[in-house]
Amino acid sequence: MWGPTVMAMLAKAAVLGGACGIRVNGPADTKAVRDAVEVPVIGIHKLDIDGYAVRITPTIESAREIVASGADIVALDATDRPHPEGLSGVEIVRLAKRELSVPIMADVSTCKEGDVVKGRVIRRIKGGFLVDIGVPVFLPASQVDIRKPGDISRFIGQEVRCKILKIDVEGRNIVVSRRKLIEEERRSSKEKILAEIDELKRQGRSHELALPAIDMIANMGEPL
Repeated sequence: MWGPTVMAMLAKAAVLGGACGIRVNGPADTKAVRDAVEVPVIGIHKLDIDGYAVRITPTIESAREIVASGADIVALDATDRPHPEGLSGVEIVRLAKRELSVPIMADVSTCKEGDVVKGRVIRRIKGGFLVDIGVPVFLPASQVDIRKPGDISRFIGQEVRCKILKIDVEGRNIVVSRRKLIEEERRSSKEKILAEIDELKRQGRSHELALPAIDMIANMGEPL
């Protein structure tokens, strides 16, 4: 059971059975299904390209072909794996959103709570920011920095790295934290320095410890 005609028949049967949308692969099948049913059609274009693991609509050109075939929504790989056109997953989603006139469904199945992601701060909303990592995620104002940043509007338009705190699949909500990532990186850096100091002490090489240079001495009281 293969080909546009068969896929169109299966799509009709699915709609009769209560399906409120159809996901279909390839330009030809997408066009056939689009002509056969009235429910929204999610189009993908699976391609196997040598040297790349991404398969689901891996290029902007493949996304264009799906839209031209009549898809209402385009699904594409938005993971951080290398893409054939030299774009990251976030960059290809941004380009597709800017160029194509349909919603983009980003495949980010590799993301999980605790992962580090990178994205651009889109705009300020109640309680924080929306950050575009391929899909909009929420960055609470309290999680922007380790100290109160003052006017947080200066972050709008900036690229930020954050840690995923929570993924609510049912509520379609992702919460991220820049603050937690900074805290963990500082803690890791401190632990590394302390480990190096302990190793030098163990080897009897404490004299090799580098001390910070003193630029100025301030007189904080009466001279002795």
